[in-house]
Amino acid sequence: MLPEEFVSLGGPCTDAPDTMVFCVDDKAVGIWRMVDTVHEQFPPAGVALVIEQAGQGFAPRRSLALAVEGDQLWFRLVTCGACRRVMGWAFAGSLSRMTDEQLGTTQTRLGLPASPALRTREAWRAVYAKDPNAGAGDAGASNK
Repeated sequence: MLPEEFVSLGGPCTDAPDTMVFCVDDKAVGIWRMVDTVHEQFPPAGVALVIEQAGQGFAPRRSLALAVEGDQLWFRLVTCGACRRVMGWAFAGSLSRMTDEQLGTTQTRLGLPASPALRTREAWRAVYAKDPNAGAGDAGASNK
């Protein structure tokens, strides 16, 4: 079910081009890939989305598709779909195995507060049920 770019999730931490890895006990618990390097549908087909945000007028073709299935968080965040190189991140990670700091980094990259840690599908759904445009400002536009 994991797209090829994310098969190392749960395995040993390794570096790869256009990739950032969150590690705990030398195991990959979260994998970030530059969005334009992920060639399969992401989040994967068959995973129910929590939120899908289309491009906004203030962010050139920014979009987000986010899903949580069991312990797995998946998202595809395009921060600039109109740029020469499509900018943004695709992410897959384990909600229970990431540290609070790693999950906080993930949440802030989406333009959400770092805490409380969103560790369940219900927690993610509650954020977007309260505000379907949560994180749609430029806070989530960082590619750091």
